Amino acid sequence: MGTSTLFNEELLRITFTKIESTAQLGQCRLVCKSWKDPAAKIMFSRRLTISSEIKAIKLYRHLFSDPAKAKNITHLHFNLSDTKLPAIIKELLSLTITSSIRHLTGTVKAKKFFIVLFAIMDDPSLNLTQLKTLPEFMGEDSNVKLERFTRLKKTLEKMTLTLGMEDDEMEKRYIKQLDDCVQLTTLTLKGYLPESRRLEYILRRCPQLTKLNLVDLEFGGIRSFAGQSAKWQQKEVYAWSKKNVQQENNMEAIEIRSPCRPELLEYLDYKYPFNFSINVKGKLHMNNYGASLASGNLDRILDAVANVPYKQMSLVLSAGVKVKDLVLFMKRRDLNYDLDVQEINGREELLMSVRWEGGELDSVY
Repeated sequence: MGTSTLFNEELLRITFTKIESTAQLGQCRLVCKSWKDPAAKIMFSRRLTISSEIKAIKLYRHLFSDPAKAKNITHLHFNLSDTKLPAIIKELLSLTITSSIRHLTGTVKAKKFFIVLFAIMDDPSLNLTQLKTLPEFMGEDSNVKLERFTRLKKTLEKMTLTLGMEDDEMEKRYIKQLDDCVQLTTLTLKGYLPESRRLEYILRRCPQLTKLNLVDLEFGGIRSFAGQSAKWQQKEVYAWSKKNVQQENNMEAIEIRSPCRPELLEYLDYKYPFNFSINVKGKLHMNNYGASLASGNLDRILDAVANVPYKQMSLVLSAGVKVKDLVLFMKRRDLNYDLDVQEINGREELLMSVRWEGGELDSVY
């Protein structure tokens, strides 16, 4: 009889695991007494989304009647756009933040949410070593944002850093703490980066990175140590990199969704010589000198990714680029490509997608 009971419980667990809908699992709990606990355990182990006060109340009612179920909760996702924090959210946090919690994700605008959360995290009886993420704070208080980062820096696996803040000292405080992010493997950079020395200053603190995302990042280029802008050519960029850049061997994937400058690609090529894949989509940089330099920049960009095993590239071309010249250029490079006209930011733009035989990302993913 005991063996049969264990078999039935295991069969129920396997069956409930295959049910993707949290709502359906909730219905399974009501079928009979023997289904209630196994279904509840699976249901609470899924990502639970709190997007309104009503949803918070429903979850709170479940847990208030049986607080032990909170230990099954590993992931809470919040979508809270109000600057005021409902009282029920405070009570819910007190119930759900246990040593089992791994992910608190989503976006929250109420500053008080984080004040309550940080107070709970300070409880010495809680062992939150599994907690990897916290919701993004959508408010304006920069101290809350920094505290959020500081709380998780030793367990943080993914991070987004917006550069070019109005408060330069606050930005420096973020960057200095990157040394403590020993588990950080994915870094996304946004905003404005004045020059490559700042980029190297950041990436040198993250030698364990395996993925780098550059999204809507304005890159100012390379500056000499005298602080003057240097319109360096390919050889000069690599010579500068050899003297000033610390190479890393862990990088597996780079994704760029930003204006595409050759100096940036050349820097990354030197920085991560064993990078496995690169995906680039952005506007081809023209150096403000007109269309005549477009082919020179394109040559340098294609050279910079030549040694990456798997790559994908889509470049928005300036209106000044002549299609005839582009066709002749790509023929000389002996590369396959597609041209398309797409609406981007309300304007029709010429988009070129470069294809490498046997070396495209689609062939490995």
